[in-house]
Amino acid sequence: LKSDFSAMPGIVGEGRRVINNIQRAATLFLVKNIFSIGLALLTLVTGLRFPLESFHMSIVSSLTIGVPGFFLALEPNYRRVRGRFLSDAIRGALPGGLTNILAVLTAQALMAGLHLPETDGQTITTAILCCVGLMVLYRVCCPFTRLRRFVWIAMAVCVVGAFFVLPPLIGYLRLTQSTSYLVLAAMLALAAALFFLLSRLLTWLDKLKKKTYT
Repeated sequence: LKSDFSAMPGIVGEGRRVINNIQRAATLFLVKNIFSIGLALLTLVTGLRFPLESFHMSIVSSLTIGVPGFFLALEPNYRRVRGRFLSDAIRGALPGGLTNILAVLTAQALMAGLHLPETDGQTITTAILCCVGLMVLYRVCCPFTRLRRFVWIAMAVCVVGAFFVLPPLIGYLRLTQSTSYLVLAAMLALAAALFFLLSRLLTWLDKLKKKTYT
């Protein structure tokens, strides 16, 4: 406004901060969108019941998306903008979103086969989404800074704390049968393996695509 070109470096730096940080936050939000849309379509086709209530989605959204996304969006970040915003954000969100869908469908099949209570299934599904959300948040935070390390550790502590604190208070996020604990452990291990494999697969496809074009 003052025709002072010495302000340009600050303007460029602010633009870089906004773009880079919003891209990180967008990746977190897209994971939830991919899972919600994909699972909603599958439930319409198969007739299965959607495995979560609004309370469970609020836990996942706040601790793995909303709160960390807020702090990451405010972080100073003047790295040069690279790549394509939307495609890079979707690329970062795909492993988490697909892992959520596959793991939740597997958990639903196991719960139905073992005739376990619906409330146990909701707790297991919430745990899967929180676990995958923390893995996505870990990838988004890399390379770690002091703020990113604090945010990730704080969210991990809050997630674990929610499963220990909330059940006695409000009755949510609890397991009623010992078999449910075994299913939970198996599903968390499966989710971690799926996330790793899908991430490696997409990385391999990216390298193959670059070799094809070059």
